[in-house]
Amino acid sequence: MKRSLLLNIEEHKDGRSGSSLLIRILKAISWLVPLAFINSLQAQIPCAVNISHSVNSPGCYGALTGAINLTVTGGVSPYTYSWSNGAITEDVSGLGAGVYTVIATDPLGCADTASITLYQPAPVNISLQPHHVLCNGGNTGYVISTVTGGVSPYNYFWSTGSQSAHAIELTAGTYILTVADYHGCVRKDTAVITQPVPLSLQVSSPEISGGFNVSSYLGNDGSIDLTVSGGVAPYTYLWSNAAVTEDLGQLSAGVYSVVATDANNCTVSGSVTLDQPLEIEIPSGFSPNSDGNNDNFIVHGVEGNPDNLLTVFNRWGNIVYQKKNYANQWNGNNNKGEALPDGTYFVILELSSKELILKGYVEMKRH
Repeated sequence: MKRSLLLNIEEHKDGRSGSSLLIRILKAISWLVPLAFINSLQAQIPCAVNISHSVNSPGCYGALTGAINLTVTGGVSPYTYSWSNGAITEDVSGLGAGVYTVIATDPLGCADTASITLYQPAPVNISLQPHHVLCNGGNTGYVISTVTGGVSPYNYFWSTGSQSAHAIELTAGTYILTVADYHGCVRKDTAVITQPVPLSLQVSSPEISGGFNVSSYLGNDGSIDLTVSGGVAPYTYLWSNAAVTEDLGQLSAGVYSVVATDANNCTVSGSVTLDQPLEIEIPSGFSPNSDGNNDNFIVHGVEGNPDNLLTVFNRWGNIVYQKKNYANQWNGNNNKGEALPDGTYFVILELSSKELILKGYVEMKRH
């Protein structure tokens, strides 16, 4: 009987399945076959359990989406499994990146060990470089994005609706970029676009005398004060008279406009009008009849020459009216308030500021 068994052993020695089957049969009839013989026979038959595997590594950094699928051959099924993470199933899933060790054992104690590594991509990282609006209220802001990690290509989704890598033509505000890589791994970041305060100017000309900016007709003693604020200093200036300074002096009457430009090439403009007294002119007549029309002796331009003396003579050379600092008050009465008769009068206006004397005849007629 032993010879018959040995012949069967030799016949099945090249096939693990056959040898394992034989060992099991011998153990089943161990009451007929000595145990030492069975153990000696088992030792001569090598274990042939073999583990192969395929993996799905996590697609995103830190994700628990990895899986390992085992294929075990040889030995005698069913196999038992012992994983380094405590699992006892053949295949495992829900795994993060790392090294996993498994032991597969058949019922005869034959085993194989495998060490399997799951890798993960680097985390998706966003770097945003904002470029701010140059002029208040403008849309010259933009954001440059740099994306690393994950698996390219990347998809971009801006809060503006744009799907470009960079956001352009932005006004001041907060902008959110969401990036998804090839595996759908998502990262968000925020950029804030700022703007300068509004560029503004104040332009004025001081009054000299009589409410005028130039002291006399065709004078050139006017000046302009300019103040620019906001935007980004320093500022440059260009006046309508080709001047490039902030403030101006020695000006004659007229309209002056200015364009101020800041360091970002933003501009603001303004203008101011310089007034002058009218040319001094003595009228040739007036009609003080209280009809509201031409009732006073109006000397044009006298407002700009308040330091003056008006003297009125009748036909006989007598002074009938005299007024220092004359401001167009004579209404045909003498200095006592009595009405003068219609007629021709001789007038002298002395201007102290100009050392000028104006003379002329004036016809006064009430009716």
